[in-house]
Amino acid sequence: MAKSNQRGKAATMADLAEKTGFAKSTVSLALRDHPSVAEETKDAIKRAAEELNYEIPPLIAAHMAHVRGLKEERFHGTLGFLTTLKEGRELNASAPFKAYLKGARDTAQKLGYNLDYFHVETDGSNRERLDRILLARGVLGVILTTPDPTAEIAPKLDHLATSIIGYTFSNYSFPRAACDNYSICEGLINRLKRMGFRKIGYVSKLDADQRGRNLARASFLVHNENTKKSDRIPPFIEKAPPTHEFDKKKLKGWIDRYQPEVLITAFGLEVKTVLNNLGLQIPNDIQLATYCWKNDSSDISGYYQNYEKIGASAVHLLIGQMHRNEKGPSDTPPSLLVGGEWREGKTLKVAAAVPAAILKKSAR
Repeated sequence: MAKSNQRGKAATMADLAEKTGFAKSTVSLALRDHPSVAEETKDAIKRAAEELNYEIPPLIAAHMAHVRGLKEERFHGTLGFLTTLKEGRELNASAPFKAYLKGARDTAQKLGYNLDYFHVETDGSNRERLDRILLARGVLGVILTTPDPTAEIAPKLDHLATSIIGYTFSNYSFPRAACDNYSICEGLINRLKRMGFRKIGYVSKLDADQRGRNLARASFLVHNENTKKSDRIPPFIEKAPPTHEFDKKKLKGWIDRYQPEVLITAFGLEVKTVLNNLGLQIPNDIQLATYCWKNDSSDISGYYQNYEKIGASAVHLLIGQMHRNEKGPSDTPPSLLVGGEWREGKTLKVAAAVPAAILKKSAR
């Protein structure tokens, strides 16, 4: 329930104006994220609204924007970006999720929506408070995303349009935008085959494959089935906890045994470091490509997963639901898979006939 003011009644817009010192017209515009109100003013008024548990139904907020002649600003309402990552240092440390947010926010603004960021606890401890905040801010729909495959963060979503970024929240039946891991890995393998590579190795971690629904590994296994037996190499899968590095001794033994010409992985920088520690120089001794290209290791050739476009796609899925007045879970939620873009690096060259240096250097 909303807090009462000194007169014992539910908090009103006048109470917000009195608490913040702004005019009621400014309070009204701020709650609707009108572009004429400074961001600092919006933040102050929204904080006061949360403290008073002031509530405004989201559809009424959108209607008020319409009837007060805001069509020229193309403002339609507020969307929410819900994640377990805290905004600031924690978000900045995760390049994909920072890019998801940028793509989603840029697209929302182009389409006339504001996108608010909400941090939620993985154990759902702030669930009830989050429900109140979403209602107070007039949020029309939300995007869910998290790097934690076990997270159960969602507030009550039956009354909201909802979309998901990535492959987490597998138990939630909402439209989803994600990277097309299968096709990207397939495209990478085909590119390597055109370059002349025959013996292609796959290096990954069990938890990472599971987070991606094992789609990249599935693509590699299909490739193996269609490769002659002498060129088939079983995947190298690190089964240690996700924070652990690759087992250098085991990886060395795998390379010695199967003699791959080129490795494909989502962990480009980490694998490159291990290979260098084994005395293997890239690309002279062994070559390397990634299906998960990152800015911090841009010298590694591979496919960028278009995180910004995935974020944008999640917004399009969300707004589509809103236009169709669809709320809550769906029996048959659609998935929108986004392809990758090739980034040229320095870890590939034309395939050598025999990677003889591997025998010599990996035996050290």
